[in-house]
Amino acid sequence: MRQLLNATISSGVDAALEGEDVLRAFGVRSSLSVGAWIRQQLPVNANWTGGVDLILSEGNLAQRLKRAVGERITSEKLQDVYRSVQRSLIKNQVFGL
Repeated sequence: MRQLLNATISSGVDAALEGEDVLRAFGVRSSLSVGAWIRQQLPVNANWTGGVDLILSEGNLAQRLKRAVGERITSEKLQDVYRSVQRSLIKNQVFGL
């Protein structure tokens, strides 16, 4: 479970459920992503899943921030990204879409 926690910290819903103990704990027989497992748990016609769908398809905020910053992290790039976050908040929009 510690490996899964570490994987979700860095990869979010893309982290893999794998390993005999983890698969048994989650009630699955073969490896799949955390996001795929979450989707399996959601009611088919739920009207409250919009936020969950967003996270599963676009990543959580940390993943979207990481993607926006890119591999080469600079002070200027961080400022640009957080200005984009600010603009999204002002417009009541989700950042990173």
